[in-house]
Amino acid sequence: MGIDIMCLTIDWESAVARYRETGLEFYWDAVQARNRRYEAAGLPLPIPPELEVLPGLPDADDPDLWCGTRAFHLVADFYTDALRPALPAELRRACEPVLPLFALCDEIPVPFDRQCLLTDSGLTKPPGNDPSLYTLRPRTVHKVLEVARSVPWSELYEFDDEVVPFDGYDVHMLTSFALQQLDRLEHAAQRDQGVVLILSV
Repeated sequence: MGIDIMCLTIDWESAVARYRETGLEFYWDAVQARNRRYEAAGLPLPIPPELEVLPGLPDADDPDLWCGTRAFHLVADFYTDALRPALPAELRRACEPVLPLFALCDEIPVPFDRQCLLTDSGLTKPPGNDPSLYTLRPRTVHKVLEVARSVPWSELYEFDDEVVPFDGYDVHMLTSFALQQLDRLEHAAQRDQGVVLILSV
């Protein structure tokens, strides 16, 4: 079974109201409705853009993120734990305010609320199964982008990580994964939308 990480951009007030009632079931319901529409159309891949729209969520979109193979997304946090001590101090300080968010390192502090849907819904715990990796309100999206612009991404990409004791992943994969997420945050910011990064197995 494949592993997907979808980056959903969506109207925030609508997402908070739906999340408060059903958790992320509103998203899975829309995905299932879209899948039924695919099957009914009987069309070969690639799917026409007009059929990619999530039923009931016309303002939202949810492309998969891709970097190497899909399973590599799930080891980004372990790789980053190994990478951080190897980075030059100045580069590490520049990356740490935002890189742990994109590397899915929940245990490393960042100056942002990673779970804005839960916070803004007023709930104390997620309703039902919540496979979100992070959920960012529009204001937080803009804050993350502001900090991320000061990260020397090209310097990180060019870092020689042969000294990092980690096999099967590298700094190029990590940087590509982070920059894909940044592109999605830029997409959301232009529309004043929130972002929900969702794991599906």
